[in-house]
Amino acid sequence: FLQESGDDTSRIVAQLPDYTRQYFGIVQNDEELMFANFLCDGADYDWMETAVIIEDGGDCYFQVIFNADANTYLSLSVNGES
Repeated sequence: FLQESGDDTSRIVAQLPDYTRQYFGIVQNDEELMFANFLCDGADYDWMETAVIIEDGGDCYFQVIFNADANTYLSLSVNGES
């Protein structure tokens, strides 16, 4: 999905195993979805207890929404640069 997104995701793909990840179940338009939050370094955050919301930061932070029933990725959002 990342490689096919059309965005410049080469750094993300190369470093994907190193990202800290948070997973949340969400409901959107009556669909049960998975929201995945990726952080290039989770050490500075209480990510095990709290959803981490970061503005800017570039490709160090990105989010994906996945529909498990349809086995489809719905969105990719890579943070902007400040």
